[in-house]
Amino acid sequence: MQLSAMRKGLVVTLLLLMLASGLVWAEGRLEGVVKDPSGKGIKGVVIKLVPSLEGLPIVKVRTDKKGRFILGLIRKANYRIAALKEGWRVTYLDGNIAIPRDESFWKYDAPVSPGTEPPELSINGVSIVTYNLTMAPDSGGGGEWGMGVSLRPLDELVAELKDGDAEHVARELERHLVAKPEDANVNYLYGFASFSAGDLAGAKNAVARALKSDERFEGANLLMGKILEKQEKLDEAAEYYGYETQYAQNEGVQHEAWLAAAVLAIKKGDHERAIKALETVIAQRPDDVAALLELGNLYLQMGEKEKASAILEKVASLGGAQDPAVLYNLGADAYNKREYAKAAELFVKVIALKDDFAEAHLLLGNARLNLGDQEGAVVSFRRFLELRPDDPQASFAQQMVDALGTK
Repeated sequence: MQLSAMRKGLVVTLLLLMLASGLVWAEGRLEGVVKDPSGKGIKGVVIKLVPSLEGLPIVKVRTDKKGRFILGLIRKANYRIAALKEGWRVTYLDGNIAIPRDESFWKYDAPVSPGTEPPELSINGVSIVTYNLTMAPDSGGGGEWGMGVSLRPLDELVAELKDGDAEHVARELERHLVAKPEDANVNYLYGFASFSAGDLAGAKNAVARALKSDERFEGANLLMGKILEKQEKLDEAAEYYGYETQYAQNEGVQHEAWLAAAVLAIKKGDHERAIKALETVIAQRPDDVAALLELGNLYLQMGEKEKASAILEKVASLGGAQDPAVLYNLGADAYNKREYAKAAELFVKVIALKDDFAEAHLLLGNARLNLGDQEGAVVSFRRFLELRPDDPQASFAQQMVDALGTK
């Protein structure tokens, strides 16, 4: 038994020496190196040759610490090569088949898209196959051949993003970026998904790449503005909103850009710019309730109550009558005009929609008091006190309850 083991070890040693020296090649051989995108060899990648003919064995070997591999004595047949390592996939293939005199008769040198099936190799007794591979980390899995799992279509991911699963979509889009790192469309979608998932840094980098590829990419400047606004970089955000209003061809995108610019101008206290932007928005869409509300609220802040009232009346006619804030502002305007019956009617509607709207209860109490409805006023003041016991107006409300509640 010892002699047999020694003989076996000797045979293996001699065979390895023959292979390393290149002295004897009874059949074909395969060699190459597997590297990561930075050019560093990847250790432990399983290289498999899978024959097309049934009955032939699958030949495999692992890469060494420098990513190198070699397979000798390969029987004549057609094969496909698999390169497998968990968490990695093949992203580039540089293949060549030659005869001993280095006369190449087959060559493949190109990136590998996820899910691709590798080209078939024909190895005969004198074939020298060189297969150099680049592999990159990929969360989608290596697939049967190490070439990755096929990418999901972008329209599917857009639909999933609309359903709200932003983090999952972002992970899937990261796989797309491995295949197409500079693609403006993929970068924009990745930026949108990352922004939706709360990853502002990742979103900003992705949108910057999209704009580098195409500075007029539809929606990208708008998205960059929203990212910068979230980061409180308001002046930069305003610039990008301005770019989108200039570049956008889609009416909806342009509309959103003008509205975003208006809201940002309000936030910055630039009322003149805000009014100009909102007027542009409303000129595009006269029935835009959101824009009308912003303009109405802006007029209220500026003390232009007549303009504000006219706009809020229009909002109410467009369906804003179901918005408690709209109704409250209309009620407050009516109250200020001493139209107490109208004000009371509007505050009742506000409370029906939102019973915890404390300000509406307070003004309703005042309106009822002016209308002579003392009992109704007490009910309103008591509800206000329940909602806002520590409010600066609470002492007034309590005085009214104490004075009127005993009558």
